[in-house]
Amino acid sequence: ITIKTIAEPSKDKEIGIVLRQELLMPGDKVNPDQRKEIILVLSSSVEGVIPSNLIGKKLDEAENILKELGMQSRQEKLSIDGLNLSQLDALEYDRVTRTNPSSGSFYIQEGENTVVLYYYDSKDKPKEVEEVEDNESDEKPDEDEGES
Repeated sequence: ITIKTIAEPSKDKEIGIVLRQELLMPGDKVNPDQRKEIILVLSSSVEGVIPSNLIGKKLDEAENILKELGMQSRQEKLSIDGLNLSQLDALEYDRVTRTNPSSGSFYIQEGENTVVLYYYDSKDKPKEVEEVEDNESDEKPDEDEGES
């Protein structure tokens, strides 16, 4: 009997687990004078490309996309230290700003590997930026004001 193994990516099983057996099945009778082959299909790591559509997504949306692909992720908050008021005003808070590995990169999900989702936390948003946004919304003229 010859035993051959092949790998199949699996996001649900540890690497090296037998997913199934092919050709010679359990319970099959074997003539000792004949050559037979068994194929064991073993779970392997998930491989793929980091999606480019993660940038700008809400954190939970990006995590769900990666989870569907069998990729583990974690969030890492970026510091706003050193940014001026106009830079702070331009930030998208609580959304993916960048990833590591970067979008479009080939990735292998093994062991403790994770895709890092970087973001700016809205809790760190300075009050000055919030006040500027509030004032801008107050300054917009109502469409009904000019009509009498």
